Amino acid sequence: MESVQRSRKLTVRLTPDEFKTIDGQFKKSTAKIMSDYIRSILLTGKITLYYRNQSLDQLIEELKLLRRELAAIGNNFNQVVKKINSVKEAAELNFWLDMAALLQKQLLEKTASINDKIAQISDKWLQGS
Repeated sequence: MESVQRSRKLTVRLTPDEFKTIDGQFKKSTAKIMSDYIRSILLTGKITLYYRNQSLDQLIEELKLLRRELAAIGNNFNQVVKKINSVKEAAELNFWLDMAALLQKQLLEKTASINDKIAQISDKWLQGS
């Protein structure tokens, strides 16, 4: 992109409410600098806006947390399985088998929770279409 020297200045006075409105629109736009945003409006009358879907943002945050929890449970489960494979005594083996069963239950519960969240958001999106 070639560098363009802009030597002309345009000054516009706004009320606080007018500035708040323009600033709010600028923040919704893809422009990184307000002067680029204003220039785009003045010269082309076209601007690109993006909208955030709050329910999708919430879902993503919940899924991130569930993914971390699943990773931790999966890691623990792998460690228990390795331990089971190295145990020689029956009493110790029973302890680790019980631990594996507990982790398996947690894993199934988290998977069900993820499925519930996906179903909830799917239902919500389908209602909107």
